Amino acid sequence: MEIKQLYIPAVAILLVALFSNTPKNNVVSANQPNVILIMLDDVGYGDIQAHGNPYLKTPHLDRLHEESVRFTNFHVDPSCSPSRAAILTGQYSSRSGVWHTIGGRSLLQKDKLAAHFDILPTLVDLAGLEVPENVKFDGLSLRSLIHNPRVDWADRTLFIHNQRLQYPEKYKDFQVLTEKWRLEGREKKELYDIKKDPGQKFDIANKHKDVVDSLTKKYEYWWQDISVDFELYNNIIIGNEKENPSLIYAHDALRSEEGLVWAIDVEKEGMYEFTIYRWPLESGRRIVENEGATFRHNMPPTSNIETNRFRIENGDTEEEAQINKARLAIGNLEKEVAVTNAMTSSTFTVQLKAGETALKAWFSGDKKYGANYLKIHYIGPAVFNNRTAYEAVHPYKWLRNK
Repeated sequence: MEIKQLYIPAVAILLVALFSNTPKNNVVSANQPNVILIMLDDVGYGDIQAHGNPYLKTPHLDRLHEESVRFTNFHVDPSCSPSRAAILTGQYSSRSGVWHTIGGRSLLQKDKLAAHFDILPTLVDLAGLEVPENVKFDGLSLRSLIHNPRVDWADRTLFIHNQRLQYPEKYKDFQVLTEKWRLEGREKKELYDIKKDPGQKFDIANKHKDVVDSLTKKYEYWWQDISVDFELYNNIIIGNEKENPSLIYAHDALRSEEGLVWAIDVEKEGMYEFTIYRWPLESGRRIVENEGATFRHNMPPTSNIETNRFRIENGDTEEEAQINKARLAIGNLEKEVAVTNAMTSSTFTVQLKAGETALKAWFSGDKKYGANYLKIHYIGPAVFNNRTAYEAVHPYKWLRNK
């Protein structure tokens, strides 16, 4: 079967075993394929040799390029976590609460089916799997295109936006894509005829205001559809026997003016031990140690492959941070313990009720210091009769001051 006319870019390469007449009964059998999905993070179209890169040697990817089904008009989100969310859910990433790579906005919401959003429907179709009735995909199965590149394929309108914020903003950095048009929404709206101008060099928005208005309305309908759950938080579950203790990090915390806030779902009532660290657990570093010299990326927008790509930052000049207290706030409870120069962590024991709540942790002294790593351990049933001592606080209260 000749299928090399289609093309999948290096951002996401899909390997599928093509089987026909597979039964849709979700029962593993010798007739059903094993599927391997490879997604290359932080790789662009020009980063493999087969696409003309003069510096990088990528023989294995080049071989995969020659042997694969390839899609030449394939689109993803502008960053890694949203693209992964779309792959896992078969939906626009924003539906599942993922529009950033940090700040608690890179976590999938609970109860989402765990393609970009066409990938999952395609794999489900190829593998002959049943889709639960309550699962609705934004994506479509590409099976017919894989088997016949010339099959009739209806014109679609797709939407991409780049948020990287705690709360998405309408009209921020969006694109509306059809087979013919690209509407770009940034400081102003730009329109390109992608068939005649694939490099998007000639903005023709002033000549086709009717097209701009039509695509803008489609974007507004799409926004209304996907934005209904933007005020929900993707909670980190603690107290589950499959991950006890739980390790959580600053990367997955939401941001407030006062510091980091974690949205937490306490799975079961009982006693919990919270151990907070300023530095990675495996480093063994003391709380009062400062960062010191740090190796950092140095890639301004004008960089190229020959640019000096890294730099050294000296960090804090003080030998030790002036820290004397560790603090933990969860729900309505706030606790503190003393910190000595020899300590690598501080530990708190708290009795919690099951349910959603908010968590903060930090160190204090001459100023506020982040507690960037937390180990949370369910240690047993509740021991106090006073169940009213702890009350949950919704993250919204700390993040929005409401």
